[in-house]
Amino acid sequence: MRSGGSHGAVNHPNHSGTINLVVLLILVFEVKIAINALIQGDMEFQTHFGKFRSLWAELDLLRPHVVDPSILSTRREDDNVFGLFLTLNLSYNGLIKHILRADKLHTKDDVFAQI
Repeated sequence: MRSGGSHGAVNHPNHSGTINLVVLLILVFEVKIAINALIQGDMEFQTHFGKFRSLWAELDLLRPHVVDPSILSTRREDDNVFGLFLTLNLSYNGLIKHILRADKLHTKDDVFAQI
């Protein structure tokens, strides 16, 4: 597990009060799933692009812009783990939910070891 912080309650700049980091990570992952699953199909481009832009705006609210190198590094590792999760088949959904509920988000190497 990454030592860069626990999933306790934190002040989130775009939410009043505090938000539990486990909930935040789950929300970020769900938005990433929605972005990954978004397909234009027979939708008009403007409608598709509006949905795409809306999902990215939601992700930006959950993960505001930062310049702190340690936060950027943590996000990069989180994105690696989320990317791995997005490539797994549906039979791993229970394990994914279990990993996201842990006290600390696992690194991709830890996730690999668990699978």
